[in-house]
Amino acid sequence: MNEFDALAAWYDAFSDPDYYSAYADFVNKTIRERSKIPVADILDLGCGTCRLSVLLEKLGYSMVCVDRSAQMLSHARNASSTLLLIEQDITAFELYGTVQCVVSTLDTLNYLLTYSELEKMFALVANYLESGGLFIFDVNTPYRFSTVYGNNSFVYERGGDMFVWQNADSARRHVMDLTLFTQRRDGMYERFDERQIQRGYDIKKLSSLLDKAQLKVTAIYGGTDFCPLGVSSEKAYFVT
Repeated sequence: MNEFDALAAWYDAFSDPDYYSAYADFVNKTIRERSKIPVADILDLGCGTCRLSVLLEKLGYSMVCVDRSAQMLSHARNASSTLLLIEQDITAFELYGTVQCVVSTLDTLNYLLTYSELEKMFALVANYLESGGLFIFDVNTPYRFSTVYGNNSFVYERGGDMFVWQNADSARRHVMDLTLFTQRRDGMYERFDERQIQRGYDIKKLSSLLDKAQLKVTAIYGGTDFCPLGVSSEKAYFVT
């Protein structure tokens, strides 16, 4: 079972809709201000349920959405009938043509656990991205993993459902044990468990790998409001 498969049906319910709106604005503004070519087609790598892709589609972009979770893509299809959905691994995807922009959001790259996997993905992005186009992505910073998440546990409640998130941090791996209790119509609760593993990457090393793939970094922000990246930034937003 792939990551997010068990929780796909409830993933959006525990996500902040305002963050997706802010992210869509961030991508749209970045395209308008930094792209050297007109952008019509955007590739979304690790698209999940495509909440961001749906918003970008409403802004006029044609979206190509890649994810390895069939369950996530199934929910994405319910959100839009016009998205091009492709079930593939983001380190080994194939397209029929090029795009003018690539996005990979909500710490998708942190799920790649080796530098080799990152290099494979960056090489494919460079291959399918038209000259003058943009690659926009974010990663969780080492600060978020060590200080904010740490070995802490979090509990979220929404309606009759409860989501429990337990963290275990180490030098090269961050393990997240996720448990969802969802209430059925008969009043009984059903339990779903899932383990996810992420890795924190050094910002300078990521920039070096991007340069190697001929994806030159033009900006790194600390938020979707274009604030500078700082030592206590929880996420880093890259633009190449």
